[in-house]
Order: sequence, then C-alpha cells, then structure tokens
Amino acid sequence: DGRDYRGTMNFTAKGVTCQPWNEQWPHQHTEMADPLVAAREGLGKHNYCRNPGGRKHRPWCYTTLEKTRWQYCEIRSCRKTKSKRGV
Repeated sequence: DGRDYRGTMNFTAKGVTCQPWNEQWPHQHTEMADPLVAAREGLGKHNYCRNPGGRKHRPWCYTTLEKTRWQYCEIRSCRKTKSKRGV
C-alpha cells in the first residue's frame, strides 16, 4: 500500500502538482494535526506523495486543483530480487 514510501515524487499519476502537506490551501486537512504522527508518516514541509496510515491503496497527495481534493501518485514498486547468496 506504499505506507513506507519516502521518495520525492511530487505530482499525481495525472500530472497534477501535489499540495504541500503543511499547507491548508486549496484543501484543508488534519494530516499535520499531531506533529509526532506526521513525522512518523513522512509528512512535513514538502509536497511528496505519501500514504499516511496506509488508508488508501497506494501513495497519494492533495492536489493543487481547487476542485480535485486528492489523487493517487504513480509510484513503481521495487522488485524483490535474490542476493548473490540466493537469499
């Protein structure tokens, strides 16, 4: 579900720029209400895609479009590969 994603993708799958998590415009939200939880979830003074609490199917963000509250981000999954030792 991407809850551990900590990359720097900052636009949605449709190419829309993400709203910074620490801002309340154009969409008001409570994601930053508890600073400890926000830090644990990777939220802060940035607009990177996240999935706080794993509540959605994959990383997402609030958009900068007034009429579109949020959208999913297109984050590629890492492939699981075996090490040289076969582990």
